[in-house]
Amino acid sequence: MTGRTPKANKASGSPTLTSSEEEAIRVFTREG
Repeated sequence: MTGRTPKANKASGSPTLTSSEEEAIRVFTREG
């Protein structure tokens, strides 16, 4: 993954995420 956080990606102009992307972000944020 890049150094960007999911919040940064959303703020970067991608408010819509696919279900797989959202799940990956959830796992990524949960595991730190």
